[in-house]
Amino acid sequence: MILIITNKQDITTDYVVLKLQERDLPFFRFNTEDYPIHYKIDYTADRTANSWRITGKNGAIDSRTIKGAWYRRPGAPQIDSIVTEDGLRDYAFEESAELLQALYALINVRWLSEPLAIRKAESKAYQLLLARELGFNVPMTLITTDRNKVNDFYESCLGQVVVKPLRQAVFKSGGDEFVIFTSKLAEEDRGALESVQYAPSIYQEFIDKALDIRVTVVGNKIFAAAIHSQDCYETKVDWRHGEKIDLPYEVYELADDLREKCLRLVQQLGLKFGAIDLVLSRSGDFYFLEINPNGQWAWIEERLGLDISGAIIDILTGDS
Repeated sequence: MILIITNKQDITTDYVVLKLQERDLPFFRFNTEDYPIHYKIDYTADRTANSWRITGKNGAIDSRTIKGAWYRRPGAPQIDSIVTEDGLRDYAFEESAELLQALYALINVRWLSEPLAIRKAESKAYQLLLARELGFNVPMTLITTDRNKVNDFYESCLGQVVVKPLRQAVFKSGGDEFVIFTSKLAEEDRGALESVQYAPSIYQEFIDKALDIRVTVVGNKIFAAAIHSQDCYETKVDWRHGEKIDLPYEVYELADDLREKCLRLVQQLGLKFGAIDLVLSRSGDFYFLEINPNGQWAWIEERLGLDISGAIIDILTGDS
């Protein structure tokens, strides 16, 4: 049986679930925000063996029946509303989160990818270091909370600088949720950099793009898609920006050396999956921006017919 660790809103998981059902392969979807209210986790140990079991409304899975595990995008545990005292709720949350982490450590099967490897690979600073060592072109980069250093960097890049989050691209304020996109730092922004000191951000030289290229690596398979982000004003800096923007996409054939670098990057990060963002500059050079070890890919499969979900299942079942 395949264990999928995710959340109820993750549409990308639905693509893999549908493919598992088409292949008549057994699976257990564990939406972790329903724990511990609707799921139970049991761990037992005696003098000869250790075992664990997850039981929920959709059945059960245990250490004897699991074949592969996909750590997709788990949600935070939700504590029963009957527990009203703040201190007790905090205690119950921390203990529930701890058992989830213990479960991930106990699962000793084929992962896509191991949770600890994913957490390390999420560090954008570490990604850039490794990418440069592998021979990728990497934009000049500054990560800081020092406004003077930001000003100096802006000058060194001749005013061509973008800013983006170090990790958390979504935040809530006043009950609303906001997404932080990569943005170009304008000259008029330099007079209002006081907030720089409160949280680190990534500052990079602006690359004049011809194309954005999303490279999805699953095991030793590569699915590359060109995104014509420069066709629309809203998406020129960040192709995710804009409402209902229908950008042109096409399958993109990477050169052998670039394919090898992408494969080696994912492997050296200890991953089986990686969504790599590259850009092709107008001068014809490829640049590495970042890799998301749990990045989205469902829209690429739907738009271009690339069988990414099938490749994921092949890894989980040991067929690849």
